[in-house]
Order: sequence, then structure tokens, then C-alpha cells
Amino acid sequence: MYRRILVPVHGGALDQSAISLAASVCDRDSGTILTLVYVVEVPQRLALDADLPCDIEDGESVLRDARKYAESLKGVTWRKISTELLQARFAASAIVDESIERGADAVVLASANRRRRGSLTQGETVPFVLDNAPCNVLLIRTSALEGDPE
Repeated sequence: MYRRILVPVHGGALDQSAISLAASVCDRDSGTILTLVYVVEVPQRLALDADLPCDIEDGESVLRDARKYAESLKGVTWRKISTELLQARFAASAIVDESIERGADAVVLASANRRRRGSLTQGETVPFVLDNAPCNVLLIRTSALEGDPE
């Protein structure tokens, strides 16, 4: 079982699926450090450290909700739950960098099928993390097909 798990969150039901999966694979004997990460993607036209108060507020709210959900899970005692709000150009690379910095044993991602230009896709984040994370990556994919968000 995993002792250091990183779970990227973005708001919504998929976050709960990812956190629940993390809880099911955590180290119940010595406890697991759960890190919840929200990434604010900063457009190229802005400085990386640009002040984005609405995005930051949204991220803090998502992290609070995710933490509350993780704490509410029955039968799981986390050794520590930490939250991290990051600003980056691309969420995928920020997730990989954070997994390295935290020494994560696993990254847990939740995804849903999407259509982009008529083809099913998992977006850009999932394949990048799968290809570049230095640890195990666990992926939970919902079976529901979402609209055309991208």
C-alpha cells in the first residue's frame, strides 16, 4: 500500500472518486500522507505569478471541499492531509513536479471520457502524467461520456 499519495483536484464528483480510490490503497498500518493539489493554469499572456484572485479563491474552495471529503471517509486514518495550490502554465507538468517534490509513491487521477473533434480523449493531463510521473499512477475513469468541453 502507498504511504505518500498525491491527488490533483479540480472540483466536482471526480475529485471524490479520486480521493476514495486513494483511501482504498492507502497504508492503513502506518498511515498515509495525502496531498491534495489544485493547479491554476496561468495563460501565456500573463506573468506566471500573476494575481488571479477569482481563480485562487475557487482553488481554495475546491481544496477545502476535497479535504473535508477526505476527512469524512470512514475507516481511513490519514497520517496527514496537506493541500497545495499551485500556479503553472500546464497542470500536467505541475502535477508531475509536485509528485517529485513530495516524494509521492502514487498519483491518483480521476477522468471522464470527452469528445474532441469527434474522437474520445482523456485530455492532455492524463497522458502526460502517465508518461512522466516518477511513481505509480492510478487512474479511475468514469464510464459516463461528457459533452464537448474542449
